[in-house]
Amino acid sequence: MHALVQGHGTACGHTQPQRSAATAIPFDTRHLHLAGPLRAEELMEVLRREGAGTVLFSGPPGTGKTQFAAEIARSLGRRLVVRTASDINSKWYGESEGNVARMFRECDPRQELLFLDEADVLLGARGGGAHRADRAVTAEFLRWLEAFEGVFVCATNHPQDLDPALARRFVHRVAFAPLQFLQRVALFAELALSDAQATVDAQAQARLQRLDRLTPGDFANVQRRLRWLAADAPRWLDELEAEQQAKPGAQAAAMGFL
Repeated sequence: MHALVQGHGTACGHTQPQRSAATAIPFDTRHLHLAGPLRAEELMEVLRREGAGTVLFSGPPGTGKTQFAAEIARSLGRRLVVRTASDINSKWYGESEGNVARMFRECDPRQELLFLDEADVLLGARGGGAHRADRAVTAEFLRWLEAFEGVFVCATNHPQDLDPALARRFVHRVAFAPLQFLQRVALFAELALSDAQATVDAQAQARLQRLDRLTPGDFANVQRRLRWLAADAPRWLDELEAEQQAKPGAQAAAMGFL
């Protein structure tokens, strides 16, 4: 019955707040690699002091964008409200713009943090090839973005697809990157060796050095697969290498085409 009620509400444009995905490893800002001068703790402090702000997160899947949004909400004492492009887009003319307005209007800026995922799907560039309806959605979004008085975080895996005028309107723009070498070593010690202070031997470090596209999400995937198995360090490394090989373009890179 709950599913039916929720489905009916979604069809009417009344979506329910979504929970962020449960993680297999505890969130820690040390696991974030932010490309740029702004540190994670600095961003949280700024938002705590101001109580409002617009933030654009960009970067590959698994780099911690959603989890960091949830951590910001927790630090502010606010509830995380998650929306995606599928909550906004509608096949009916004019309804998508109405859903944008509803998303902002129904958010309590004092009690909630609004998080929009898949932003590039919804807010693409308004060039000559853009559909008129898409341009209208982006324009409506811009109007509400400028008037919103709370904390709004927008995330995208493909920042190059966002409307440039929209991207410039965000006060804070944070690019997420795959883990650095020392971060990979630290996570490996914590998860594979079950001791954050353990020494990772030279052979394991050499293998981790080559895995330069790994993200916290990749470590979480391996943790889920091996959680109930008696997996040793070599098995962990094999699984991490499989995660890297599963990434788009990894096969060609391994063959020397990139």
